[in-house]
Amino acid sequence: MISRWELSSDKQVGEITFFTTKPDQIHRLRPVLILFIGLQVIACSTVIFMDRIPVFEMSVLSSAILLLMLDRSSLGSHLKPVLADFALFTPCVFLNLV
Repeated sequence: MISRWELSSDKQVGEITFFTTKPDQIHRLRPVLILFIGLQVIACSTVIFMDRIPVFEMSVLSSAILLLMLDRSSLGSHLKPVLADFALFTPCVFLNLV
């Protein structure tokens, strides 16, 4: 997702990323991320059903949700780098609880 909204700046500086080499794939990422979020919800539910706390699953789920929020066009460009950093560091916050 980060590469998706940085596509134009990557092209300007000549950086080679997945989306600069395969720009037609840019619209396929969102459904995959939504499917991944659904699978993480199932994983969290399964872990809770086993009477355990789904720390790892919650960390991955929250990171994926933040990346999905990052993809929203209504967000200002000044918020996107902050959300991207937070999405990448979210698992560290949860895993410190263990």
